[in-house]
Order: sequence, then structure tokens, then C-alpha cells
Amino acid sequence: MTLQRHNVLIGLAGACLACSITSALATDLSATSKAVWDGHLQKVMAKNLDAVMADFTDASVIVTTDKVYSGKAEVRGFIGKFIENLTPDAMKSMVMQAEVPHDNIVFTKFTVGKFKRTFIYTAEIAGDKIVTVTTTNYTAE
Repeated sequence: MTLQRHNVLIGLAGACLACSITSALATDLSATSKAVWDGHLQKVMAKNLDAVMADFTDASVIVTTDKVYSGKAEVRGFIGKFIENLTPDAMKSMVMQAEVPHDNIVFTKFTVGKFKRTFIYTAEIAGDKIVTVTTTNYTAE
């Protein structure tokens, strides 16, 4: 094998290794983000507002079609209202349609039959905290 071919093969091997490491890191980040989001959803279903709020920082925001809730106090008010309306019948009627992690983003779609509403959330996760959530909802079909 010539030196030039040898160098090309080493270069290709290095590129493949870098791609697989990057892919593995992305997979790990997706799994970590999904774990944070799943834990958050469990806290909401347990109606434990204090535990839910531990998922957020002072700089966290929730963006809706009507308003941007910025900081822990506003986020707490928004989530508290949702939890307050989350009756046992509403929880039983919940159906998860999608939960898709990609790197530090988790897309979620679910319907609460009792509310006759479908909710869509996109959450940005940083470490073990929720940085940004965008949400909208519409009449369930």
C-alpha cells in the first residue's frame, strides 16, 4: 500500500470515528433530554407543583399563542392553573400521540379527552432544566 493510500484510509477511519462519536453524543443528549421531560410529566401528573418548578430556572420561559410566561413566578402561575384543572377524570382521558426527542429538544403531542383539547409542546432542555417550552392547543377531533 502506498503512503498516500494509507493516509487516505487513516483519514477516512478518523472521519468515521468522529461521526460515530458525534452520533453517540447526539443519541445520549436525546435520551437525557427525554428523561428530563418524562420526569417533568410525571411530576405534573402527580400534581406536585413544587417538584415541577424544580425543573425550571429563573430564566425559563413558556411561549403560548397568547403570552410569554417568563421567569419562575409566571411559569408557576401557568403550570399551576393547568395542574389545578387536572382532575382524575382528565388524567384518565389523556392519550399520548407523540413524544419525540432530538438532541436537546423534545416534541410532545397529547389529547385530554375530558377537555376535548389536543396539546402540542416543544421543550428545550439544558442539562437537567427546562429552558423553553412552546405550547399550543386546539379542539380535539
